[in-house]
Amino acid sequence: MDWKTLLYRLMVFIIIVVCGGFLFAVTTNLLIKFGLMPDGFDGPQLAKQTTYIYMSATVAAFISIFINQNWRVILLCPPLYAPSLFAIVYTIMH
Repeated sequence: MDWKTLLYRLMVFIIIVVCGGFLFAVTTNLLIKFGLMPDGFDGPQLAKQTTYIYMSATVAAFISIFINQNWRVILLCPPLYAPSLFAIVYTIMH
């Protein structure tokens, strides 16, 4: 793998991780705005649990930078959707 490919993959990784954070913030704010979070819902607990999901997905995405097979996209995309999906499921479960 040459340095241009590595730099390109690193750039895509950073963009996906940042967009995943923004998507989680938008999802959480929409849940609050539309009143889907019940009264007495523990927001800091949601943020704490989502941080674990977000960090583990980010580690998996970072590892995917060094994989040369086409299935690396499976590990690259979770930081984009995993935190938001977790927030929705966590809200529905509680």
